[in-house]
Amino acid sequence: MNKKEFIFLYDAKNTIPNGDPFTGEQRYDEEAQKALVSDVRIKRYIRDFLDNDPFNEGDIIFYSDKTSKGTTKDRKKELEKQYKIKSLDDLKEKCIDVRLFGVVTSETKDNKLTGAVQFMLFNPSINRVSLITTQNTTMMTSKSENTQGSFATYSYLPYGLFMVLGYFNPIIGKENKVSENDIKKMIIALWQEINSKNTRSK
Repeated sequence: MNKKEFIFLYDAKNTIPNGDPFTGEQRYDEEAQKALVSDVRIKRYIRDFLDNDPFNEGDIIFYSDKTSKGTTKDRKKELEKQYKIKSLDDLKEKCIDVRLFGVVTSETKDNKLTGAVQFMLFNPSINRVSLITTQNTTMMTSKSENTQGSFATYSYLPYGLFMVLGYFNPIIGKENKVSENDIKKMIIALWQEINSKNTRSK
């Protein structure tokens, strides 16, 4: 397999393409005035599509939202119980996201696998943007007699055109047993999942 470079363009309108996990606010470079989307968000798009695609037979997602939310050790134990996965070689053989993006575990010396596909850490919007702050009301009843709601403030992106950069390392790809079909599935997954994520939080 040859070295590959990826340039993927997509736009987002009136939404939060990639919120900060601590604040929920859109990632934003104030100096450059550009919104940011992380490599983790891009990989999650791919994992989610492959994990829910009924035609994706045989490819297990290690970092699946359907499995344990605990440590990698917890996930590995769960997969060992279901699919007899016991080693990094087993993970490479059965988990497409491990082959593509790598994995780190902690319970053995042979505990790290570098991903053959890497995306840029933060992918900025091509256009400069200004985030808009708005409010909405929330209502969470604690007692039947408590009916008062509260206001929530958040910011969102009016419009952003993002350029995602990535590359495939064929040497690591060979070690990870990555196939041309894996790469094809990854590209289709990214395209299809972003097209289907028509929510204000994505």
